[in-house]
Amino acid sequence: MARGGNYRDRAVFLREAPGVVDKYGNEGDAPAEFLRLWADLRETPGREKLIAGRLEDKVTGTLRIRSGAKARSILASDTVSVRGATWSITAGPAQVSRKGDVLEFLIERGGAL
Repeated sequence: MARGGNYRDRAVFLREAPGVVDKYGNEGDAPAEFLRLWADLRETPGREKLIAGRLEDKVTGTLRIRSGAKARSILASDTVSVRGATWSITAGPAQVSRKGDVLEFLIERGGAL
């Protein structure tokens, strides 16, 4: 079982919500908070590559959370805000433990500069 001390990062999962009105009165899709919980973010070192003449600097990592009904409904189209940055979910959720009490996601942030 995952110990409570491992979950030190506050994660806010965001999902596109239709019909949101911004401060200028425009209606459209906007990310809205879907789920907030404690998580364990493990960043991998950043890497830079030259792709199609552009420098890309991406940071990848894994995010572990405790499993629950709402946590299992997280989609790859959702985003997550952790440590002041917004991350895209690239894969997951994957069950980490035999008991199924921990889920892991592959996440990334950054891109073309």
